[in-house]
Amino acid sequence: MKNLYLTTALALIASPTLADITPEELWQSWLEIGEMGMTLSTGQQERQGNVLVLQDVKYELDFALFNFAQTFAEMRLEALPDGSVSVTYDSNFTGSVSFSIAGGYSQSTTFIGQIENGSGLAVGSADDYIYEFSIGLMHQTSTGNMGVTGDDVNTSMTSIMDIKDMTGQMHITRDIAGLNLTYTVNMGELSNIQNALTTPAHGQAEIKQVLRMQTLGLTGEVVAFIPYSGALEGLSVSAVTGVQSSSISQKITSARVNMDMEIEQGPGTFTFLFDDQNFGLTINRQNASFTVASSQFGPQPYSAQIANSHFALTLPHHPSDTPQNASIALSFGGVTVSDSIWAFADPENTLSRTPADFEIAADFNATLLLDWANIEAVKAWEGMPAILHNITLESFLVGFENARIEGEGTVDFSTETDVPEPNGGTLSFTLTGIPALLEKLGGLPLVGPATIAQANGMLGMFTSAGEGGALVSEVEFGEGGFISVNGLQVK
Repeated sequence: MKNLYLTTALALIASPTLADITPEELWQSWLEIGEMGMTLSTGQQERQGNVLVLQDVKYELDFALFNFAQTFAEMRLEALPDGSVSVTYDSNFTGSVSFSIAGGYSQSTTFIGQIENGSGLAVGSADDYIYEFSIGLMHQTSTGNMGVTGDDVNTSMTSIMDIKDMTGQMHITRDIAGLNLTYTVNMGELSNIQNALTTPAHGQAEIKQVLRMQTLGLTGEVVAFIPYSGALEGLSVSAVTGVQSSSISQKITSARVNMDMEIEQGPGTFTFLFDDQNFGLTINRQNASFTVASSQFGPQPYSAQIANSHFALTLPHHPSDTPQNASIALSFGGVTVSDSIWAFADPENTLSRTPADFEIAADFNATLLLDWANIEAVKAWEGMPAILHNITLESFLVGFENARIEGEGTVDFSTETDVPEPNGGTLSFTLTGIPALLEKLGGLPLVGPATIAQANGMLGMFTSAGEGGALVSEVEFGEGGFISVNGLQVK
């Protein structure tokens, strides 16, 4: 029984809810978190009784083509009697965002913002603490411009962003090598309204754009290990974000064009992974719809719907002497279009209008030359970032009107040329229901019999009979860029 009491007492003493953390220890922990490719700094810090007062607290993220900075005039970390630390800050903040890519395109904005009902509390010890925060409303206004160097076209922008009902928790623990971070966040609503005015060259008419974005029910979790060294070696990040729904609408107005576009999407998830060698991104969305309305297109809006979509990408980011694997996958399921589109494309109801499907997934084998995790290396790099060895088409599918095209195979590439050139391998395709589909398409006003006759001729040249009435086709690659389709050389 004594051992039970002792174990319970030790557990309570070690519990983050009962241990003490000082304002200086909390701030130092945040500085160490900032070693993960971002910068956290303060212009001045001073202890005033039980409060650590920080002036000009600045958070900055600078990664090659993108820079973000945000500054609070004052932040106060107060040591409370129970050993916890409360965090308050000036309700006003300022910041800037800039982005530039090759070709001279650049975009830059500055912003000011206010926070209502914001608070934070850290409980625990320097080696194991939980920081919880909440924000009733974050309101931000931005102004900026975008354009291309040397181009007379200029676009100026203003925007208003609101974040409502945001709560979160950050759990930090230390071990001998670095910090372990678990971060969760919940956001009721994220909305943004952006107005843009584009002034073309040579006295052409101005173009006005209004962009509205809204995301509801956003949740997120990040699990990371951050080494004390601040280096990417040993760093690992895993993040998962979910949304209940989102919408984007854009209105474009000029002397020549008046157009309204809208995108609405249902539930979705986003995952991000980063470790010593690889970067990964996955996006899944449901119930997406795209609508375009313009007087130039007629009185009716045109729309398309996608029941589900999937995108996945895995890439190595650190150079290696041996080939590394990468992969990409993209799919759209249950694709349909509105009656207004069918009335234009198929006025006689020739097609059954069943949903269409598309899918492609491929693996890549390449020797990476550029260190994507090195900001200065990315800025200075010229030429191909990798040497491509082969591509494996894991799956390929186009399904429409009970017709399907499916494929798989591997293509090898020469490593002696500046531009990747196929020098071996085979892609195999199976086609089912294609002749019947072509017959239907021949009756559409946008296609016509002549086009279908050409398509049938191509089928006869590049396919052969397979099992169950299907057609098969093999694309072979050889040295010097040689390509043949079902034995017929095309290059």
